[in-house]
Amino acid sequence: MIYLDNESHQTICACDRCGVTEATDRADGVAVAGWMTGHLWLDVSLSEQRQSPLCFCPDCSARMRSATTIQISAA
Repeated sequence: MIYLDNESHQTICACDRCGVTEATDRADGVAVAGWMTGHLWLDVSLSEQRQSPLCFCPDCSARMRSATTIQISAA
């Protein structure tokens, strides 16, 4: 997940796989170098799909690029 911390003027990157967090020195929405971002389509029901943004740290991004199935907990 990538989000803006306007009070601290930072862009926060939190890895959706391992939870590692890293921040930039500007609140511009640009991910930290080496991080991978994308979107996952979730089938909520037969009539509804939702798009969810994902963010992965450099340690997890190589594994996620080659994954065909990604399991994400509901926590």
